[in-house]
Amino acid sequence: MTFTPFETARLRLRPQEARDAGFALCIWGDPITGKYLSDPVLDDIDDLNEYMELLRNLSDSTDCYYVIAEDKVTHQPIGTCCAVVKDGGSCWDIGYCIHPTCWHKGYAKEMVNALVQFGAQNGIKTVLADVAAENAGSCGVMRALGFTPTENGTFRRSGSQTEYKNLTFKKELSISTTLSPLVEKLSTLLSAHPAAPVLVALDGRCGSGKTMLAAQLARQFPQSITVHTDDFYLPPASRVANWEQIPCANMDLERLRAQVLTPARAGQAVPYRAYSCRAGAYLPEQCFAPQPLVIVEGSYSCHPTLADCYDLKVFVTCSKEEQARRLLAREGERYSGFTARWIPLEEEYFAKFQIEQTVDFILDTTC
Repeated sequence: MTFTPFETARLRLRPQEARDAGFALCIWGDPITGKYLSDPVLDDIDDLNEYMELLRNLSDSTDCYYVIAEDKVTHQPIGTCCAVVKDGGSCWDIGYCIHPTCWHKGYAKEMVNALVQFGAQNGIKTVLADVAAENAGSCGVMRALGFTPTENGTFRRSGSQTEYKNLTFKKELSISTTLSPLVEKLSTLLSAHPAAPVLVALDGRCGSGKTMLAAQLARQFPQSITVHTDDFYLPPASRVANWEQIPCANMDLERLRAQVLTPARAGQAVPYRAYSCRAGAYLPEQCFAPQPLVIVEGSYSCHPTLADCYDLKVFVTCSKEEQARRLLAREGERYSGFTARWIPLEEEYFAKFQIEQTVDFILDTTC
């Protein structure tokens, strides 16, 4: 993957450049800042230029990424961070260094979290960080970001005789980790439109975690409504004869639009009766009071006939192997029905309407 510059609340992360040599020397060569680094001590600008040229060559090969974090307003450098690719590209070994004038301001946590999120969005599954046990500050940053430590021998800085106990911190990137960019998008939309509700659709593959994602977002945004497309099946008598061969032919999207999306968009209450396939009947009416956020979860929620209703369309996916593992565990004997009927219908729908290509956000929950 190519490291493209991106921003956090206060920082801009970008690839290191030749002009950063002086700043790098300032922090890497500082006896306090560089105390726990394993890299060789660099106290000469010529040696540093040679070393940074090596780093740039490594970055070009995508085996590692060396990044500068700078204040996004003043462009003043704050620190450096890096990620070394391991295990065929699924794992990152990260490190970082913050200028002493920027300590105790939350920059380390903000920078490392941003780097982890970038990795999560680009398929990284595991992040590692080796930290000296004596480095209480960095150990605190790792723990605050959800990393778990294990003792892993000792290390000493190149050219130094001082030995430190090494802790390897590890974080597995799950759906909860990869959720942060989506939460940020929704927060931005809610802030930009305080007087109007925000409608988001969560479509995607069965077994990808749409329902779990909706529940996580509902916990993150308590002032919200969650509606499931499973409540809008057509009764069998209302379906066309060959509905089992037609994507979405078992869904009542007109009723979803009329009873949920239209009133929700107008900031009105949302009353509707869910259809239960198990009971073969409509359930008693439920009514949701108006809320700033409306989450519509389920297959076909991003159908073209509904697309204009949403402020944000999300596609949730996972690998075929992960989908099979989850559905087999969830459905048991009914799993064969998914492979024979529901998955092919979904995939036909995705391909016909280019759902994955036309949404605003894609979330891969493969573990």
